[in-house]
Amino acid sequence: MNEPLIRVEDVYFSYADREDRSKAAGSVDGAEPGEGAGLTTGGEDRQWTDRQTGGRQPAEIQSETDTADTDGLVLRGASLEVFPGEFVAILGHNGSGKSTLAKHLNGLLVPRRGAVRVAGLDTSDHRNIGQIRRMVGMVFQHPDNQIIAATVEEDVAFGLENLALPREEMRRRVEDALRRVGMWEYRHRSPHHLSGGQKQRVAIAGVLAMRPACIVLDEATSMLDTPGREEVMAAVRELRAAGVTVVAVTHHMEEAALADRIVVIHEGRVVMQGLPEEVFGRRQEVLAALHLDVPAAAAVSRRIAEVLPGFPMCIRTEELVREVERRVKSGGPAVRTADIPGEGVFSYPGSFGFHAAGQIEGRPTAVRPEPGSECAEDRGEGNRTGQGTGGAADERPGKSADPIIAARGLGYVYMKKTPLEHRALRDVTLSIPRGGVTALVGHTGSGKSTLVQHFNGLIPVQEGHLTVDVSGYADPRRDWKILRTRVGLVFQQAEDQLFERLIGDDVAFGPWRLGLAIDEVRERVRRAMEMVGIPFEWKDRPVYALSGGQRRKVAIAGVLALRPEVLVLDEPTAGLDPRSRDELLEHLLRLNREEGVTLVFITHNLTEVARFADQVILMEGGTAVWSGSPDELFDDPQRCARWNVGVPPHVEVVHRLRERGVAVEAEGYSPDAVAEALIRRLLSEPGVEVGG
Repeated sequence: MNEPLIRVEDVYFSYADREDRSKAAGSVDGAEPGEGAGLTTGGEDRQWTDRQTGGRQPAEIQSETDTADTDGLVLRGASLEVFPGEFVAILGHNGSGKSTLAKHLNGLLVPRRGAVRVAGLDTSDHRNIGQIRRMVGMVFQHPDNQIIAATVEEDVAFGLENLALPREEMRRRVEDALRRVGMWEYRHRSPHHLSGGQKQRVAIAGVLAMRPACIVLDEATSMLDTPGREEVMAAVRELRAAGVTVVAVTHHMEEAALADRIVVIHEGRVVMQGLPEEVFGRRQEVLAALHLDVPAAAAVSRRIAEVLPGFPMCIRTEELVREVERRVKSGGPAVRTADIPGEGVFSYPGSFGFHAAGQIEGRPTAVRPEPGSECAEDRGEGNRTGQGTGGAADERPGKSADPIIAARGLGYVYMKKTPLEHRALRDVTLSIPRGGVTALVGHTGSGKSTLVQHFNGLIPVQEGHLTVDVSGYADPRRDWKILRTRVGLVFQQAEDQLFERLIGDDVAFGPWRLGLAIDEVRERVRRAMEMVGIPFEWKDRPVYALSGGQRRKVAIAGVLALRPEVLVLDEPTAGLDPRSRDELLEHLLRLNREEGVTLVFITHNLTEVARFADQVILMEGGTAVWSGSPDELFDDPQRCARWNVGVPPHVEVVHRLRERGVAVEAEGYSPDAVAEALIRRLLSEPGVEVGG
């Protein structure tokens, strides 16, 4: 048997060790020893967070969703072997220790106890680090952490320059890597003018160009659109064919299903590993207990099997398509043993199912497509109104067809009148209804983030007109502070909005700036933290000790504490584990349903769109090219393919079956509705269309 390329042996690690070394050097985050670094920013009256003084370890976190024990350990006896040419997917909830373990694989972190060896080289021996990092390349969760050059091609070439490769070889590798991730046309662009997903592609290209023996991807596809993820996974397949080892930390279960082996981390330990078929097929209850999900095909297969015994567990989309096609065309009897499901295919709490039985009424009219574009014929499709969810009226407070945000001819150019000039928006015309849930979708770089930063004045209007109808806002030149209070914006990398040392101080920053009384500030902080699933008792804990997903929750809580009328979220669930994602979405939708807060969210997770959105606005090339309901969007796979947005995995099952001559009539495209449709089709006679 082959020797492992990477061997992790009983590793223990605590970030408190690094903090203690910083204290010994005389400072913590820039504060002098003994000083309450970052605890207050405005006088003694702000010390409201019941702080404890004394020798508390700064990284101690102890909760159901956290890894650290009372001694601050993040890894507690983690052991793992990775063999040459293997594709290993690492799963775990936020804070389980996945990223910390990944950073041990090339010596970025060194164990407190235990050992990590790469090709027999101990990572704790500094003399081995150069050789180890040439063998093991890493793509971080956030691309800004590893992009340093002034242009895209210079950044990809940076590592190659350090290897002293000949210039022609560097040029070949840079071009090959950028073409693999679809960024060759952007090679002369400045990285800081790229979208988050485009930056992630550049970061991946920089590691691909190094051609290491092993590539570690730490949530490297979390900000990519569906085509972007498919391109990265295609590159992974090519790398494996060339004998490169791949270790991928991911929350995308469809990606994990493609791995040779799945490793599950919980509370800093490896608690389960095995083939995808075993982990997703026979350990679903264990995964649910660990706050994890299964691929859409596995969830749908399980629900079908509850009604039709003997239906096999399919963990990949194509497997499910083939099995349904075989059964329908074979004409074999299907025996029902349970009622057809109404809800509950996936693990979303509350089973929102907005589109399980119809569409929400009051869809806004379609946006104006770009003149001469292919989608001109789509203009009327987004204007179907009055259909309602299950035929019932929409009773959400404040919900109306009147727009709360409207744009007409909006345009924006970055670095105008310079050699780096780039047009991000062109002639954007759209309408966002008050009290609704609007999803902005489109491939990476289509202008979504630039557009939403106009909504609260972070980017000024250069071209066209923008109307924001919120209370107290009248004059854009004078009322910008009111606008930014009424329209809350959570950035694509929400954790970059954090700047206080402690969680409570960061969430409280906005309310303090509003001049609220201390009791009101405290109550807003409590409510905002609880809304995103962070216990109020964590208010005194340091931000840096949190995982990436937990920091995202804190950033969202800081915006919620302002109690905005419109909440704009740029990829709010990217990097969150399934349980955290579901809980966050449930809280946000409760805000919409119970308090009438208008939600606008950018996402590449099309399952979220199918479940939660009233309206979808499709962006392409810096303009809004289509608007309508999720069901209307996903009912036309050609439109989705034309604009590079893809479809959710469960919707892809329906379209593939239809392409193969199997009629499937779905009452909407939520996961629940698709499962119902497949069961009805399997129960029907061959050749008889359900609902026809």
